[in-house]
Amino acid sequence: MKKALPLALAVAVLGTTVSASPILPLISSSATMQADDPEGPANEAYKTWKAETDPAKKFDSGKNLVSQFFGSKAAEAVAYDGLFATDKSADQKLGMAYGYIAASNANGNGGQYLEYAFGIAGSTEKDPKKLLENAQLYLQKYPTGRYASHISTKVIPGTRYAVFTAYLKEMKYQDAIQIANEAFASNENEFLYSYLLTDAAIRDLISTGAKSQFVGKADGWAERAAKYIESGQTPAGADPAKWAADKPSSLALLYKAQGISRYYATAQSNPADVAAFEPARALFKKALESVEKDSVTHFFLGQLCDSQNAILQKQYDSLAEDQKTADAGNALIAKINESIDCVINHYVHVTAYAGKNQALADTVKTRLADLWKYRHADAPDAWTDEVKKIVP
Repeated sequence: MKKALPLALAVAVLGTTVSASPILPLISSSATMQADDPEGPANEAYKTWKAETDPAKKFDSGKNLVSQFFGSKAAEAVAYDGLFATDKSADQKLGMAYGYIAASNANGNGGQYLEYAFGIAGSTEKDPKKLLENAQLYLQKYPTGRYASHISTKVIPGTRYAVFTAYLKEMKYQDAIQIANEAFASNENEFLYSYLLTDAAIRDLISTGAKSQFVGKADGWAERAAKYIESGQTPAGADPAKWAADKPSSLALLYKAQGISRYYATAQSNPADVAAFEPARALFKKALESVEKDSVTHFFLGQLCDSQNAILQKQYDSLAEDQKTADAGNALIAKINESIDCVINHYVHVTAYAGKNQALADTVKTRLADLWKYRHADAPDAWTDEVKKIVP
């Protein structure tokens, strides 16, 4: 075989040239063998292999021959047949490829069909995770190889995405993140990977809270995806009309994810200044600009205002008694009341927009009622009227 075909063609047609192999004629007759011929044992094994009439047994004995006598002309001839012959299935060719690679490794590398064996392993393996590993291994060994373009542009992108989504489904987030980082480094489907990571992160953030592994991590992916949307780009293959229609809800999710991650990270730092929460507030506000009737965003804004209220209460409690009734105390009380009103406002919106998410509405009900009663002692239950003003 003087010149290799592109992998996609070679898999289909190279088997037709088996009879033209320069190796086969050299070992077709035992008359030329010498008693001290180092290739003698391999050639004898080759004769047994060639005489076998059962296809399955012949293929298995061929793999054994390649393993036992790797580097011999007989082994190369059998490998050639196993890798290229048209009567071999894709699975058989893959099996021979793996056997050839293993034999090469065991014998210090070598073998004239080694690159082709790696090419088969890196393009026809059915298990996505193993295929991705094989494809990347081929590119490591043959970065400018004859199949490098096919594997890098046709095999790896789709396979990498399949592995990524499988890891997300299995909730193997660290593995998914590693795959996504590889995609980012290759400038591959930037929006898709960052958006799906954000989607997984926000689900975990909402369900797990401050203990989520995504606290402080979701920001980067969400920001990357939001910038992509706002740049005016459209992902390859996306329907332009649907993409345009989905932009508001996508942006709302991305800014909300950034806000939640930033809020929890800030809260964990135990800030002494309410201003520390303002970056998170700005992100939540941007989420509401896209989807105003989002009960979850309002919930976290209420939580944020309550966190600020706690800081202000602590500042007020630390004042000397005479200062509490002086300007300093009065200024803090005004800020405390403002923060309480902020909590009330957003929890009213949570209740109004919760819809079927009664669990979320119940989460804020007690705190909302208590704060409302504190601020409106003359009408302690009137918060329900505020809800009806939003959703009659």
